[in-house]
Amino acid sequence: MPSHQNRYHWHAIVNPVAANGKSAKVFEQKIKKMFEEAGLSVDHTFTARPDHARHLIQELAEEGERNFIVIGGDGTLHEVVNGVMFQDACASTDICLALFPIGTGNDWTRTHNYPKDFAKVMRAITVGDTFLQDVGLCHYHENGQEQLRYFVNVAGCGFDAYVGDLLEKGSAKGLLSSFSYYYYLLKGLTTFERPLVHYKVSGVQHSEEKKEGDTKIFTMTAAICKYFGGGMKIAPEAIPDDGLLDITLVNDLSNLEIARVLPTLYSGKFMREEKIDYYQAKSASIQTEAPIRVQLDGELFGYGPFRFSLRPKAIRFIAAKK
Repeated sequence: MPSHQNRYHWHAIVNPVAANGKSAKVFEQKIKKMFEEAGLSVDHTFTARPDHARHLIQELAEEGERNFIVIGGDGTLHEVVNGVMFQDACASTDICLALFPIGTGNDWTRTHNYPKDFAKVMRAITVGDTFLQDVGLCHYHENGQEQLRYFVNVAGCGFDAYVGDLLEKGSAKGLLSSFSYYYYLLKGLTTFERPLVHYKVSGVQHSEEKKEGDTKIFTMTAAICKYFGGGMKIAPEAIPDDGLLDITLVNDLSNLEIARVLPTLYSGKFMREEKIDYYQAKSASIQTEAPIRVQLDGELFGYGPFRFSLRPKAIRFIAAKK
């Protein structure tokens, strides 16, 4: 473990709305007590608004904090990783993250076989072993201006972002429930118009050629890890530290074809499907006149055109296993 590092002191970033609003209680009554019993000190800050965790990490890094525990789900982890990557107080790998997964999806944890058992996470923190993972970058557009955002799991544009947009609007109307994702997924199938895009995949593994073309897409994902959407194995061959993005391009499938293919998308056994292309590459881009949005680790952002790339082994995590 590098010298970040008084590993006896940690700062918790707690998303108080995670776990149906129970995360603050879980931290106070369980996690904080576990740190005390392990002889480790822990401060904490509750997030108060969207993207607050990113700003907190930047501020705390300036104050000298180097070890953070993330108490929340994929969305909270996404914000924290962006804070680590955008801060300029130290190298990103001088900061260490440990995750206590309390969210609903927890897709990042699936690839790493990361435990949901808090005692196992705590044990790993006391041991102190770490690993490095690649971090993805997405260039997108908002109000006519190019923006940059990092992702640590999976980015996607097309149907997945469309469902996210429906979810976001449903949330504003107070329509979210434990079944909301599947409700909007089914609703989206009846209303989603496949956009015509020009795609380009560069630095393809085992090939000197660029892969590019014009097609209508159902979705395109750029993945560091294997899973998204609550367990869909969209990038079955992804290795989080191999310096490659795993690109899954699902072409213009009809709803009937989607119903047939969907089980293979969850199992990761779609590689032989005629209308699904899979690449391992250094970067990818999408250009389209359609107003499609992008999701990064399940969080919804601006509009195309999009460019996806990565920074190899740019973020450090505590190595915990189930």
